[in-house]
Amino acid sequence: MKGMHLVVFEEMMNKKYGAEISEQVRESLGLGRFAPIMNYDDKQFMEYVNKLAEKIGKSSEDLWFELGSYFLTSETVTATYSHFMKNMSARDFLLNMDKLHIQITKSLSGATPPRFDYEDVTDKSFVMVYKSPRRLYNYFKGVTQGTLNYFRERAKLEEMPSRESDTYRLKITFE
Repeated sequence: MKGMHLVVFEEMMNKKYGAEISEQVRESLGLGRFAPIMNYDDKQFMEYVNKLAEKIGKSSEDLWFELGSYFLTSETVTATYSHFMKNMSARDFLLNMDKLHIQITKSLSGATPPRFDYEDVTDKSFVMVYKSPRRLYNYFKGVTQGTLNYFRERAKLEEMPSRESDTYRLKITFE
């Protein structure tokens, strides 16, 4: 996983829970400061999140959702990607997320972001299909909610059945 996610995660933890918590967990795992362009082992990232969740008394799933909700509003992401989000709506942004991830894969060595398919696209709704062996479904759902918050839009998010283990389907219906 790219270090940007770790940098954003630590930014959120520092703001909401205090810098000493993430620093203690990082040190206990033998991790140094995170760099946005570095590649980090998925297992290390998962362990980092699990230990942080335990430290603050939340489930890992809830913490993943919280991180996802925070992601677009973070200083790190806004500084890096605000030009991409200019003149877009939440719907536009979500429907272009796979294209963004293709660009990231081409421009950042070692990047393996999730991929997305879209089903039943109408003006008011669509099903967004997340595909990743990481299975960070709550993170994806949080990023979707964070996108709605960022663009100040409202939508109903409804989990849909999936046939594949590395796939998560989310129906997004705009109000």
